[in-house]
Amino acid sequence: MKIKYNDPSTTPRFDIIATDGRHIIKQFIDHKTGYIVVMEINTEQLSDTNVYYTLIEPSKGLIISPQERLASIETERIILNKEYGLRLTIIHTINMQTGQETLHETLVEILTGKVKSTRQSSPFAPEPSPNLLDIYLERQAEKQVNSTQLYEKYAQMSLEEKKAYWLRNVMLQMRFQDESGLDEYAFFTPENYAEWLATEPDFDQILDFVIENIPDDTENVRAKINERLGRS
Repeated sequence: MKIKYNDPSTTPRFDIIATDGRHIIKQFIDHKTGYIVVMEINTEQLSDTNVYYTLIEPSKGLIISPQERLASIETERIILNKEYGLRLTIIHTINMQTGQETLHETLVEILTGKVKSTRQSSPFAPEPSPNLLDIYLERQAEKQVNSTQLYEKYAQMSLEEKKAYWLRNVMLQMRFQDESGLDEYAFFTPENYAEWLATEPDFDQILDFVIENIPDDTENVRAKINERLGRS
């Protein structure tokens, strides 16, 4: 990457010129740092699939080297969300050869240490973008809204409509498990059964209807499900 000043006495006036043997594919102003981000590819060596990044300080037209950039960034950042018991760790790395920067995000459930999600992304963008924790919380909020809407709709159903609803969902779940090479009865557990009974007082009656309408030997299906649920 080269900078050509139009007038040395007015440093903000400059042109951005591609490095010899490279082609500029994109440039934009990063919303967070205010730097001009220039992306180049190698046009002489087709085997070189790297994208080369150059940062330019726009008020002076100065190129920020990867070494200077590394000295100015926070290489590791931890964000805690105590309400949901989540920890987001963000590792910020720089490729000294290409100038490419990467954010390595890991979202963990604090209590169990279970990794909820991981992602690699660029820290540069023209507009603000959410981190992995923000995305997770947004999706959970959407699920909650959808769950509430579904519950309200379900509560208005007649018993016959509830039977049809459960039959459809049980059949879909069993088919999904079977097509995935998994145990199609795996979700029939005592824990799920207790939850179903707590939320649906007529669940035993609904389950009997479901069992009778699963296209298989009814008594065989009944025995398998009752055994899994600990249901007599």
